[in-house]
Amino acid sequence: MYRTIKGALEEIKARDPKTAITEYAIRRMVKQNEIPYSRSGKKYLINVENVIEYFNGNQKINAENT
Repeated sequence: MYRTIKGALEEIKARDPKTAITEYAIRRMVKQNEIPYSRSGKKYLINVENVIEYFNGNQKINAENT
């Protein structure tokens, strides 16, 4: 499921209320092409599952933009 950066963080916090992941951390990963994203106007859309997978240790996610 694709969400904005803020929406992705809300989804992650709903799954794990004690998460230490921040909106800034997700934004940095997008800007450094560590996770794939799409753009809609000025907004970055990311797949929440990719963020969770990244933090679970799979840092070999195909980060080419879609």
